[in-house]
Amino acid sequence: MIANGVSSAMSLPFPANLAAAATVMAGLASIIATIKNAASGSFAEGGIVGGSSMVGDRLIARVNSGEMILNGSQ
Repeated sequence: MIANGVSSAMSLPFPANLAAAATVMAGLASIIATIKNAASGSFAEGGIVGGSSMVGDRLIARVNSGEMILNGSQ
């Protein structure tokens, strides 16, 4: 995915290719930060996931056997 994004970015004329490649790399950094934050154990005692994305299953959940995930109405 990243290689395809960078490859597509580099096919653009200069200097647009640099801006597009930077956008791809910023997206990668965002994904890594999301995974790092999700793995930090901040929900070890429970809690509510923050944010504004209420549809589409866009967040990563790392859970153990026996744990439950409830939606807002539950």
